[in-house]
Amino acid sequence: MPTNYPWFESLTDSVFALGAAAREAQAAYRAAVLSCDAMDLDRLRPVDGEIAIPGRAPSSVPVRPHDHVLYRIQDIHRTHRDELETLYSRAAQEYAYGTAWAIVRVLDGHQPTAVELKRTRDGFTIPTELAPV
Repeated sequence: MPTNYPWFESLTDSVFALGAAAREAQAAYRAAVLSCDAMDLDRLRPVDGEIAIPGRAPSSVPVRPHDHVLYRIQDIHRTHRDELETLYSRAAQEYAYGTAWAIVRVLDGHQPTAVELKRTRDGFTIPTELAPV
């Protein structure tokens, strides 16, 4: 493998890496949506069995372990889906912005070797402007 790449090879790799990240995030988000939809409480029939807790008044709200676990699973699926939706949205924006940035730089006669994006703990920072000009 040659040690000196033409500038456009590394720029293409940089843009492709942003696209690959967006595609992976999209696949994970879609899987999370399907998983969340599969946890449909209207489809499932909770078991009515109750658990007695010593010291609790019998007139209080009954403890049903199956209900509790079903609701916890649903909450976890929703949280997971929402986090992956955010990740996918950010990755898609990074890909779109990075691609546009690279195109504009090349059309302006520059030869960047990689897409330039600022990074934070949560991901890359996308400038608020409409297009990278």
